[in-house]
Amino acid sequence: MGRRPYSARFERGVYINFTAEALERCMRFLGLGQIPTVKRRARRAQRIHCEMPIHFTQPSELPDGVTKNISETGLFVTCAGQFFPTQHVVFQLITPQVALPLEAEVVWTDPEQQAVGLDLVGLPLKTLDELRQTIDEERAKQDQPDGTRLLPILVADDD
Repeated sequence: MGRRPYSARFERGVYINFTAEALERCMRFLGLGQIPTVKRRARRAQRIHCEMPIHFTQPSELPDGVTKNISETGLFVTCAGQFFPTQHVVFQLITPQVALPLEAEVVWTDPEQQAVGLDLVGLPLKTLDELRQTIDEERAKQDQPDGTRLLPILVADDD
């Protein structure tokens, strides 16, 4: 950030220098950027399967949803609302202990399955600690006394 004097090319005033990544995020938030294609990438954090209610506060017209899995960096949510990639949403994750206020960016949508992938953004450290504690508690519920973990079982009927 700095001040620019008047010149033949520019008016005088304050200017701000953004990094390329920050500028891209601002443009996507304003709907000026390209919708990103689906990228195959390794997970940044381990996800845990659990169902917790979600209450969207912004945009407020979105109906409530339910998580299918969560991690420190994102959530998989089922919800009847209409989402679009790069959309910014604010919501509360209703845990057994507390309602965690969270913000996220929509990464992908599946209208047919009424599902959406959310990438968490701007988490304060206190909120991140509470989210980690919630994930650890949910993981502990799924652990067996012998240290093994309960995993979902898929049964398919091929007629």
